[in-house]
Amino acid sequence: LSSYSTRLEDALEALKVAELQKVEAARLSTLGQLASGLAHELRNPLNVIQGVADTMSDEDASSQVARLLTQASGRADGVVERLITLSESDMGEQSCRLGDALASMSEIVMSEIEKARLTLEIVGDLDLRVSMGRSELSQVLVQLIQNATEASDENGKVRVVVSSSDNAVSIQVEDDGQGIPSDVKEKVFDAFFTTRLERNASGLGLTIARRITTEADGRIELSSAENPTLFELLLKPAQPNNDDA
Repeated sequence: LSSYSTRLEDALEALKVAELQKVEAARLSTLGQLASGLAHELRNPLNVIQGVADTMSDEDASSQVARLLTQASGRADGVVERLITLSESDMGEQSCRLGDALASMSEIVMSEIEKARLTLEIVGDLDLRVSMGRSELSQVLVQLIQNATEASDENGKVRVVVSSSDNAVSIQVEDDGQGIPSDVKEKVFDAFFTTRLERNASGLGLTIARRITTEADGRIELSSAENPTLFELLLKPAQPNNDDA
């Protein structure tokens, strides 16, 4: 009877997880459709604003306004690009070598890391191959590293730890910041949720990262909200017939 009860509890838990995953997939699908429409609606007025800024005269007052318009439209255009990425993920590549994706990521984030006076440490087998394209994996890693960079104190360290098992490749990204408050950790993957309003953060980064990861049949989790904060990316090892693009 005890064994039967345990199996029943396991089955119910599995059904609960499956239902939550189904709800999450549906929510992201709807969000993707909304994001696509919103992005294209925003693109036209942004082009007009940018065009006005480009054609303004070089007089001091006009030049100042032009700079402000350019900066504002640039930030808004960044949000549009992220919305488009959310609604459309290019899954042309099917696999990549971890070292290649990490190299692409480093080219993007190293200036931010150096500016923040942080150290980036990468350990593990970088020759491992995973079932996700290099561009997609680089984008996910950039988001995780940027989050870790912004959370870290000056002279701190951001660590990327790679490990593997028979069924998964694990990429852990951790920082030595102050951790994530309990009332925030349940919302970190929610679209448009951000604690960095002063930096014009869109709140879409982790949502996009999760969608890309899910489409590659992987998972991204907040494994620890304490100090250190640790996000873990779990991906399937690349199959022998998967070729790099």
